[in-house]
Amino acid sequence: MEPKQELTHMNKTKIKVKCRRLSSETENIKNKDSSVGAGMKLTIKTTLSGC
Repeated sequence: MEPKQELTHMNKTKIKVKCRRLSSETENIKNKDSSVGAGMKLTIKTTLSGC
């Protein structure tokens, strides 16, 4: 693999990990049945991250 490709691959992996973390936070909010606004913000963040 070329260094550039490797870097892109690493970034994609990092983004995936971030998204997983965000979606588990979203699940926690749903489970707690707390404010819908916070859930929406997290969902938007996840969408913007390109998950």
